Amino acid sequence: MLARRYLALLLVAALSLAFAPAPMTRASRRPRPISGMEGLWQGGSRLLITADRLTYHPHESPVEYVLSFDVRANPMTYDIRSVHKTDKAWDYQGIWRIEGDTLTLCYSHASHGRPKSFDGPGKGSFTEVYKRVPR
Repeated sequence: MLARRYLALLLVAALSLAFAPAPMTRASRRPRPISGMEGLWQGGSRLLITADRLTYHPHESPVEYVLSFDVRANPMTYDIRSVHKTDKAWDYQGIWRIEGDTLTLCYSHASHGRPKSFDGPGKGSFTEVYKRVPR
């Protein structure tokens, strides 16, 4: 008789767990910026940077690039490839840093390799400084 009670109790416990509701899903969150680069920047030209695009506005017609970067590298690195131009002359590799609201890009054509420093030996072919445009 005692064995039947334990068996019945075990059966009730198992059945109650079988119909437990699934855990609630987390509310969707707005994705955080991957780096501090995202935003609008003004310097000798204007840059609009998103998580995967860099749009360069030198004059009237903007040039759009596919952007990839590594925030774990030291200094942080990035690569850009033109969306509309297919030859490799429009591919660049660079390093970047942000100090306050100032973005410094140092880069070279991909065929010349990535710069190793912002000045001195290993410096890139181009260095540009931008200020963040407030929202």
